[in-house]
Amino acid sequence: MTSDQDAGTGTPGVRRPDGLDPLLIDLTRLSLVGLLAGADWAEFPAVRDALEMSDSALSKQAATLEREGYVEIRKGYIGKRPRTWLQLSTQGRRRLSEHVEALQRLAAPPTTHRPAHPATTGPTPTRTENGDDRAPGPRDARPAPPSAVVAAPGHHGL
Repeated sequence: MTSDQDAGTGTPGVRRPDGLDPLLIDLTRLSLVGLLAGADWAEFPAVRDALEMSDSALSKQAATLEREGYVEIRKGYIGKRPRTWLQLSTQGRRRLSEHVEALQRLAAPPTTHRPAHPATTGPTPTRTENGDDRAPGPRDARPAPPSAVVAAPGHHGL
């Protein structure tokens, strides 16, 4: 069993029914991928400092994301000093976008109207001519004058 499965996130690369990416449910990996989305190549120390992580924790998360194709890691030297750079891959960028869209769908208000409280299901108060609130009554059931009747587009007449 992988650490992703231990954490209850499922198998890496397998979509959940809600559309969330199992690898990006982990806040550390989501933060890393989100940070890299705003950069071309980022130096390891800059990423480590921005995310406030230890070298070993960042290395582990970056290796997991690289193994799954989300991140590219490049190692090299500047002078005699070894350097590591990280970049979000095309697949990682697509998966992040899909994950964010799934989060937005989950956070969106429901599309069907549900009353906030059962007590709010009664008639909607209206304003009288003198500005008082009152519940609609029989007087409100009068038909509108002919000049106020508007047909829906594509319908002619009543």
